[in-house]
Amino acid sequence: QKVDHKRTFYLLEQLILKHKAHTHTVQVKEVPDGVDFYFLHHRFAQRFAHFVLGQVPSRLTSTSEKVYSVDLNNNKASAKQATAVEIVPLCKDDLLCLSKRSSGSLGSIGPVVVCTGITS
Repeated sequence: QKVDHKRTFYLLEQLILKHKAHTHTVQVKEVPDGVDFYFLHHRFAQRFAHFVLGQVPSRLTSTSEKVYSVDLNNNKASAKQATAVEIVPLCKDDLLCLSKRSSGSLGSIGPVVVCTGITS
């Protein structure tokens, strides 16, 4: 979430603890633009990403894979996989300025609105 306040992160933290979605995390590291979660297996990371996508308004921005070691004798390769989820930079009580097209598609509401709640 690329905003100066982290209210949605606090909500997400509470939801992660409530649903015990953190059970397979190995490490959690705070970075300037968010939080990095580390997992031993790719399937745990995918499950966690889908949990986040279902709990807060967000989108899956990228997935990547990087090979960091290759054993030619045994035909094995080790890779690191990364999945990035971007949380919408909106919170309750935020002031929004909508375009004419957006305000018209939402039932001809005014161009300036206050966000009363966030749902996924």
